[in-house]
Amino acid sequence: MIGLGIMGSGREPDESIAAGAGRSRMLEVRGPMIEIIAAFARSAGAATPLFSATAPLYTAAVRMGRGGEDTAAVHAVIERMKPSR
Repeated sequence: MIGLGIMGSGREPDESIAAGAGRSRMLEVRGPMIEIIAAFARSAGAATPLFSATAPLYTAAVRMGRGGEDTAAVHAVIERMKPSR
């Protein structure tokens, strides 16, 4: 994100990406499909460690109302997970 010149701009990185050309429907499409993907992987006996680790982040982003944003919306979820100082 620093390379994009976003830090220090007063905008959250995920807001800048979602508001511009970086917006995509990936989170909007993947969010509701999390359970379908998980069920398919289980039925195929496939190990999905990265999917299993990130699925809760995508689900939380959708629940936060960020389903129409780019997958960078998970940044907002991670930010909320940070302990307050």
